Amino acid sequence: MNLVNPFARGVLSTEPRLSGVRRRRVELEQPAARRLVLRLAALAFASFATGVRAEAHDFFEILTDNSSKPTAQHVWFLDGFPAVIHGTAAASDTDFYQVANQDLGQFECTAQVLNLGTSNLTASIVGLQQVNGVIQFTDTPIVSTTVQPGAANAKTLRWYVLQTAPPSVGWIYLRIQNASTTTSNDYEVTITSANMPVPTIVQPTGGHFQPGNITFATTATTNTDMWLYDSSFFPLQNDPILGPGGNDNESTSSNRSRFTRSLPDGRYYLAISDVNLANDQASDPADGASSRPVNDFGGAVICSSVVPSVDLSLSITDSAGTLAVPTAKPAVAHGVRFLQIQVGAPHPGVSAGPFCFGDGLDPNFTTPCPCGNFGAPGSGCSNSLYPEGGRLNSAIDGLYASSMSGSTCLIFQGDALEDTAFGDGVRCVGGNLRRISTTAFLPGGAGFVSQATIITRGQITVGSGATRYYQAFYRNAAATFCPPHTFNGTSGYVIVW
Repeated sequence: MNLVNPFARGVLSTEPRLSGVRRRRVELEQPAARRLVLRLAALAFASFATGVRAEAHDFFEILTDNSSKPTAQHVWFLDGFPAVIHGTAAASDTDFYQVANQDLGQFECTAQVLNLGTSNLTASIVGLQQVNGVIQFTDTPIVSTTVQPGAANAKTLRWYVLQTAPPSVGWIYLRIQNASTTTSNDYEVTITSANMPVPTIVQPTGGHFQPGNITFATTATTNTDMWLYDSSFFPLQNDPILGPGGNDNESTSSNRSRFTRSLPDGRYYLAISDVNLANDQASDPADGASSRPVNDFGGAVICSSVVPSVDLSLSITDSAGTLAVPTAKPAVAHGVRFLQIQVGAPHPGVSAGPFCFGDGLDPNFTTPCPCGNFGAPGSGCSNSLYPEGGRLNSAIDGLYASSMSGSTCLIFQGDALEDTAFGDGVRCVGGNLRRISTTAFLPGGAGFVSQATIITRGQITVGSGATRYYQAFYRNAAATFCPPHTFNGTSGYVIVW
């Protein structure tokens, strides 16, 4: 299987070379200087985000036909930088692409398919079939659309990436099929991503729901589907004691969705849409629509319906009563609405300023540095270049990261605390994640991001009182330092806006 470099650019070439051998070109539509910076940053991030090290080639060839999932061509892309696939589908041909967002956070992704040929193409996001809640290893489309020739007939597929953790989270399979038995078709697929809209906060009187059994039930008459996620956007699995993680139809005779789940204190996110909301989780056996397809990989959510703005109103019932929640599907095809709910009183968080120290002394964070590589007091876990560890602090009009290895860092914003091992360090920023900047180092392994960039990219309202957490991640590629991972994180910084 070839790794396609989404940062390569050159003259399109899709003509056949040998029988069963075709070329594909994947490009980024960016100025040359910006592409170079992005290539260096993205290759670095791709290595530590997936454990797969990409190489900076200018051209890739497919040495075998990519006509099935096992031979799918990899396409990597980043938030804000579209990857463009130029391809040719031979007569009765099928092309598979394994599409992977290499950024950290939650994203709304699209693939716009343009048919440059003369006969129809079919574009699909392909997953696996399930039968009565049991996943089968049979390929089946989750979303499928006919793409007629011409720019006016271009079609857009949409999905949501909730995590991009290694080794294969947040990926989808994209399939392009040529219906013609006699004519080949050229096509172009433009893959983009942007930060997912901030989930809508749902609050009952008192500010939070009571822990224990909570029932989610749609009240709209339209066909609905929903799934519940934890504070890090991982789906809650069906549990014989705690209850199901979601529901498509409460019965075979009803379009409405309903499930009850026993929930402890914490933040949760409800994904809701119409018809089929596919992740990688099997349906609950009691689900009235337990034979709809699922995605091959975790971390992605796909709605099969093209109808926009559908009523998705629901009620949420806890031991204190029932709250009516009016809501609707976004005004786009395959859109998914995300709601944020708090069960139990929220965590008080930390005081404004630095936090999450990888020095082994911070009582608020219990995850140790993975290799005992504790940093200096007030810093993150140590790296191969700076034993004191990376540190994130305030600076004049922004945030300043220092003592990092590599050449670039990625600075992220979250709206919740995390406390988990992450590469050679500890991740302490969670919830709704947003990449604030990709920053080339200044001398001393240092990077800076301005307050203006934080406000814009983080969708911050100054004076709102919102609490946001920040951390920088960077490459640490020394092969013998805390293997097998090749990335690390600084200490964190919290700001009350």
